[in-house]
Amino acid sequence: MDRLDTIPGIGRAAAEIIIAETGGDTAHFATAGHLTYWIWVCPGMIESAGVNKSSRNRSGNSNLKRILGVAAMSVNRSKDTYLSTYYHRVASRRGSLRALVAVLHKLAIAI
Repeated sequence: MDRLDTIPGIGRAAAEIIIAETGGDTAHFATAGHLTYWIWVCPGMIESAGVNKSSRNRSGNSNLKRILGVAAMSVNRSKDTYLSTYYHRVASRRGSLRALVAVLHKLAIAI
């Protein structure tokens, strides 16, 4: 719980919900990518006839996605964190909503 509190945007209440939803131990996820896939915040790719397109995120664990979304919104309003810098860099190129999902993905990896 104390280690989750050190992640920018994750407070005590969010850490409790993350622990409750993941079962308290993320060791049953082989990699961080497996956790992001379980939450469905991983980038999707659709390939057809050699053309790659990004796809929408699907449902997944709605409680974790909601909590991480709120954390991502609070991070982009903060200053002097690596995630807010990342948000502004992606938002300048791709737009604010895609940048928010990218920060949400980074938060899921940090868990």
